[in-house]
Amino acid sequence: MKKVILICTLVFMAGRASANMIYKTGAGVRVGPSNGITWKTRLNDVSGIELLLFSRYTGFFLGGLYEFHQSAFGTESVAFYYGVGAHAGVWDGNRRYGPVDWNEISPSVGFDGIIGLEWAIGVIPFAVSLDWKPLVHVYSTTAFWVDEIGFSVRYVIASD
Repeated sequence: MKKVILICTLVFMAGRASANMIYKTGAGVRVGPSNGITWKTRLNDVSGIELLLFSRYTGFFLGGLYEFHQSAFGTESVAFYYGVGAHAGVWDGNRRYGPVDWNEISPSVGFDGIIGLEWAIGVIPFAVSLDWKPLVHVYSTTAFWVDEIGFSVRYVIASD
């Protein structure tokens, strides 16, 4: 128990000590109803781009988001972000579970939104985020995925 308290204290202090740390580029994984990989880079102090390669049900998608960032809770190591984007991919909208029937796969294109919080840890080169990313498919099939709450962990590749 003492080790857990010590680790939590060190992580908290690391976050407080790195209040001015804002990373430039990070790559990692995103888990939730859709699972995949994420690559995020900041264009300037207030905006950035995130690319996602993700899978859900029997499909694979590539998505891109343009995001706006602002510091949260009075520290620059925690950022509030929101944005919009689009995705394209293939999936079987009629069959959500089980083996893939490649004869039923159809293309899908749609729009995405995102809103979340991200913490750049600082002492260790990682950032974690929790977000809500609803999306709507508008081509080939119509579906609205409102349950897209995800958790991401990114390795910081480049810092400011």
